[in-house]
Amino acid sequence: MAKSLRLHTLLAFGLGALGAACWPLARAQQATLLGCSVTDNGVTAAAHFRVWRGKEPISGAICGYDVAVAPGPYELVITLDGVLGAHEQRVPVQARAGQVTRGQAAFETGELLVELTRTGRRSAGLVLLRQGAKEVARLSAGVATRVGVGTYVVEIESRGQRKRDEGITISRGERRVLAVEFGQAESYGSAAAK
Repeated sequence: MAKSLRLHTLLAFGLGALGAACWPLARAQQATLLGCSVTDNGVTAAAHFRVWRGKEPISGAICGYDVAVAPGPYELVITLDGVLGAHEQRVPVQARAGQVTRGQAAFETGELLVELTRTGRRSAGLVLLRQGAKEVARLSAGVATRVGVGTYVVEIESRGQRKRDEGITISRGERRVLAVEFGQAESYGSAAAK
């Protein structure tokens, strides 16, 4: 009798533990999830997203990791990683109970490299990248940078001298090299003191 009671007790605890272990799995299978899938120039790319419900951000993650939400309408704000100017797309989605919904975003980018020389030699400088009135980025000359396709204004400053180049267009997959030559820099100090 005691042996039988121990067997029943062990069996009850074992089934209880098994049920408890299976509960999250069963619940996960019925979860409502949101995520995203992104391409850059037709190739899968790294990105992250924020989930908005109305005017409130409620969650976010990197693409490839889904987040649990209540069923209903949402907006995903998907941002492509590694591209200056925080390129983003807004994608409306409808989360359905027990399903995984992924917003799709396709980005197009190119690469810009500003090579700066002074009297024939490589030189350092600051590059300001604008689209319309919006400043997209500040970067160093000589550093290749991924940017979204479009037309940019490039302003370059080196040793007190400035140049501006308008209408620099970057196309899908293009590597654009902009060569900028500055003349001899003005000397500071002794010449001005005389």
